[in-house]
Amino acid sequence: MTDTRGRGPSGKWNFKFDEFIVGAWWGPSPSDAEMQVYSKAGFNTVMVGRYMAMADYGNLEKLERDLEAAQRHGLGAFIDMYTTDERPWGGIEGNLHAKAPLPNWWRERGGTGEFQVSANFAQFRWLYDRFGSHPATIGFLLADDQSVLTPDLVEMTAFLRDHTPQLMPWICQNAFRPDALAEHDNPISSFQTYPTLYQREKDAPAQMQVQCDSYNIISKACLEHDLVMWPMLDICGDCSDSLVRFQVYASAAYGSDGIWYFTYKTGLTQATRCNEGYIMETEAEVRADLLPEYAAAKEANNRVLAWGPRLLGSVRECTVNTGYPVEDGLTPGDPGSRITHMDDDLLVGFLTRPGAPLLALIVDKRVSKEHGALGPRPVRIEFDQSISSIAPLEGSEAVAAVVEGKSLNMTLPAGGGQLFELNCT
Repeated sequence: MTDTRGRGPSGKWNFKFDEFIVGAWWGPSPSDAEMQVYSKAGFNTVMVGRYMAMADYGNLEKLERDLEAAQRHGLGAFIDMYTTDERPWGGIEGNLHAKAPLPNWWRERGGTGEFQVSANFAQFRWLYDRFGSHPATIGFLLADDQSVLTPDLVEMTAFLRDHTPQLMPWICQNAFRPDALAEHDNPISSFQTYPTLYQREKDAPAQMQVQCDSYNIISKACLEHDLVMWPMLDICGDCSDSLVRFQVYASAAYGSDGIWYFTYKTGLTQATRCNEGYIMETEAEVRADLLPEYAAAKEANNRVLAWGPRLLGSVRECTVNTGYPVEDGLTPGDPGSRITHMDDDLLVGFLTRPGAPLLALIVDKRVSKEHGALGPRPVRIEFDQSISSIAPLEGSEAVAAVVEGKSLNMTLPAGGGQLFELNCT
């Protein structure tokens, strides 16, 4: 990375992949057609191993095939370490600390044995020794749904830090314990909230209120513990164009360094015949399988990627909000808000980085569970005397904005956002 944030408490991590992370669980199969459509949607990382091959994993040739496909399409690859006691990585038996129920897709394809959300250290070394130096490999998903680090996870984290600190030691948490990560110098916070999946009784704005409050908690904890912020966003429950847009832009407004979709297949594609192990070989076939939300994800992902060099390493100064309340949100006119007026249902995240201009990511909070239910709308924001100039970022792809002194007028799609560079007096 180009700054010191995210190097962990020890300061020893130095990831070789220095882009804003945009990835997805259950991503494409390793055909060129599927990988191309995935990468065109602004995804720059992919999970290989168990998730790429689903139940048909554990084969060196197939894992190498997955990595080669990722490299051909310019995707950074995380080797995920799901396994079973029946067919562990490398055939290495041993105590597996992190266990989970057998997934339905595993049973449907004849899988048996106890399912593990992480391998042990010996199995990790088997994978690392063979694929840790592959050009596409940027890290390992060491474990999923783990909040307290097991002895194996502590050992894996320390090994990567001491031998290859350029590789990312990713642990996905289902209960938020940033202190457990920091205690063992694991520098990545990736937390699941999923109100669109687990709180479907709420309307869409109430779900995004929960999501914003989650982003707020993660953002503060990452700053406190010097962790990289990779929030998880659900698209398998309630999903629409506005919900996809809002979760992407709002995460960046809260200072994230990346995002992970749950999941690409079933969320942005119909996942036709995936449980049969079917791989689509033509782009026409892949595009026929896409869901309407793919277009919204593609636009939002690519725009956030374009802002990535400015977003990485930035720290959230404050969040200014109108409409439903969010935790720690200021309102226009509050001391430190930098804004005197803004229209209803807007969220502004102010982001700072040493030696760089102040950034403001403005997000439209209007969301619906129905695809296409909400159209674009004009919005107005007036900044206070601390702001001397306002400029939209991203060149020709920026939302059309009219700046008149300290006033800003633009049109935003529902859930959409735009990043601005601000100069201060």
